[in-house]
Amino acid sequence: MIRMLSRVILIGCMTMFLLTSQPSFAQRDTFDVASIKPSQPGPAAGPPRVAADGRRFTASNATFRLLLQFAYRPGDGRSLRNADMVGAPEWSDVDRFNIEAKLDDAALPVSSEQMQSMVQNLLSNRFQLKARWEKRDNVDVYNLVVSKDGSKLKQSEDQTTPPVTPAPAPVNPSAPPPRGQTRTIATPAGGILLLTLSGSATPVSPDLVSLLQGFARRPVIDKTGLTGLFDFRLQFVLDSPAAPAAAAPAPAAADPFGPSFFSAIQEQLGLRLEPAKGIVDVLVIESVQKPSEN
Repeated sequence: MIRMLSRVILIGCMTMFLLTSQPSFAQRDTFDVASIKPSQPGPAAGPPRVAADGRRFTASNATFRLLLQFAYRPGDGRSLRNADMVGAPEWSDVDRFNIEAKLDDAALPVSSEQMQSMVQNLLSNRFQLKARWEKRDNVDVYNLVVSKDGSKLKQSEDQTTPPVTPAPAPVNPSAPPPRGQTRTIATPAGGILLLTLSGSATPVSPDLVSLLQGFARRPVIDKTGLTGLFDFRLQFVLDSPAAPAAAAPAPAAADPFGPSFFSAIQEQLGLRLEPAKGIVDVLVIESVQKPSEN
């Protein structure tokens, strides 16, 4: 249960650092100031978290693998799974780091793409990271499609680009997340975990796709054709068995604790995960070293 809850916390934290755009940006390759220190072990360090706004990147109790998931995204925009990172050393999931990297206060903000590029350069300079993309074909994936009865996603009333926020707002379980953010809340109940995934003014890809991929156990490819920003809420039981790989997941019988993951997607979102074969980008780690403290 602890391992499951840690995985849920990580996924929930990851969804909060997806960046949106601003009207004008600086052209930058590196941060003006960057500090990397090992995180103190134990519960006092708090959950792993990565956050960014247009001028600042921070990481708290973050593994190297989590840093890679922020800095690198496949061409389809989805987040990297562990299986999509090949050649990462054992300490990638063990050692944890606190990072503070920022631009001067007078500098113009950078775009989300530039921020990711700057973090890539930070990893290259401080971790001596050398990595490359490689395509793998005939990979088991799920295509996210609209169900025959139509999508149940609610189009956001405000379709303007949400503002960049420097850090996640305090969680209020009874209220939707701030615009432009997604949230994962785990509620223990009788030996199971009831998961609630929600989003406010977020696109299907990459935000919703990345959330679903964390529980589907294989890459999720957006085939819905849905554009714009949506509000959604998805609730399911975490320990429900995954669907067989060779067949499309079918709605399960009624569960007194809540629906399964695959059933909930169809019943609550009007979407469906269809098993398929596809071409997937993987990040190959050629070499990397632990950083010196600074």
